[in-house]
Amino acid sequence: MEEVIYFIITIAMLVFVHELGHFLAAKMTGMRTEAFAIGFGKRVIGWSKPRGFSFGPLPEDVDLGDYTDYRLCWLPLGGYVKISGMVDESLESEFTETEPKPYEFRSKSAPAKIFVILGGIIMNLLLALVIFWVMNLTMGKQMIEIRDLQYIPKNSVAEKFGFMTGDSILAINGKKVTYLNELSEQILIHNAGKDIAIEFDRNGEKKTIVIPKAQVPKDESMGPLFPIVDKTDPFVEALAPDSPAGTAGVKPKDKILALNGTPVISVTNVIDVISNSGGKAVDFRVLREKDTLAIAVMPKKDEAGQYKVGIQLNGNSDTTMFDVYEYGFIEAGTKSFGQIGAVTVLTFQ
Repeated sequence: MEEVIYFIITIAMLVFVHELGHFLAAKMTGMRTEAFAIGFGKRVIGWSKPRGFSFGPLPEDVDLGDYTDYRLCWLPLGGYVKISGMVDESLESEFTETEPKPYEFRSKSAPAKIFVILGGIIMNLLLALVIFWVMNLTMGKQMIEIRDLQYIPKNSVAEKFGFMTGDSILAINGKKVTYLNELSEQILIHNAGKDIAIEFDRNGEKKTIVIPKAQVPKDESMGPLFPIVDKTDPFVEALAPDSPAGTAGVKPKDKILALNGTPVISVTNVIDVISNSGGKAVDFRVLREKDTLAIAVMPKKDEAGQYKVGIQLNGNSDTTMFDVYEYGFIEAGTKSFGQIGAVTVLTFQ
C-alpha cells in the first residue's frame, strides 16, 4: 500500500510540473485558463478567486472570467489545463461555432500556439535540469577508475569479444578514458552508431579490438559491454540449511579470498564462478579470523537449473577505488545540460 501511495504522489508531482508548463505558457500569451486540474473525472474540491473554496462540480453556467479554477479530481493519475478556445480531452467543440475571442487559443498566432503546446515539455526539461543540478552540487561525481575493474565475467559480452581479466582499457576510438563513466559515454553517446575501436593494455602490450557497430550493446537487454563489478571483499553472511557449503565446512563470516586458485574481488565474481562450475567441486580459500583455510565445495543445481552452494553473500566495499569530484555552482549547471542531452540521445537511439 505504501508503494501505491508513493506512486500516486510521484505521478501527481510530475503531472503538476508538466501542466504548469502549459498553464504558464497560456498566461504569458494572453490566453484564458478556465481550469487547472490534478486528476481526471469529477471535481472533488477546488479554489478560485471569485468563489473561494468549494466542493463538488461547479455549476455549468459559472463564468470565472479571467480567473482559474484550481481543482483536484477523483482519479489522481493525470491532470489537465483547460484553455479557452482549445479542443482538449473533453472534446467540447461548441465554441467553434462562434467567432474567436481575443483570449482564446484559436485566436492566437501560430508561435503562441506552439509555445503553449510545448510548455509541458519545457517544464519537464527544466525540472530535470534542476534535479541534475542539485544532485551534482550535493553528491558530486563518483568515478570508478577502469584499472580497478579487473574481472570479466564468464559469458559476458566483453568476454565474447576477446577481452580478458586484467585488461586495462586505454582509449575508445582514439579518445583517452580513465573512468568507467567516460567509457560508457564514449561507447553509448559520443560514438553511437559507429564501429568501436577499443585500445587496451594486456601485460604491458598495447592491443586494439574493433567492435562492429551492429554488435555494440545499445541497452541492458543485450547485456552491458563491460559489467560493473564492485570491489567488495566478499564474505559469507549466512548459510542455507543443509547447504553444500555448510556441509563442507564453510561458516558465516568467512571471507572468501579465492576460488579454484583465482583471487575473487566481488560478490558478483563469486556467484559467476559457482554458477559456471558445471557441477564440479569449487575450491574455496577463506579467511576465518586469522586462519586461512582450503575447503572443497560441491555445487548443486537449484529448481531453476542454476548451480548454487547455499550461501548468502555480502561485501565490504573498497572505497579506495572511487574518486569523488565536487562541482562548483556554475559547473554543476553546465554539467546538467550535458546530462539532459545524454539522456535524450539514449532515449531516441
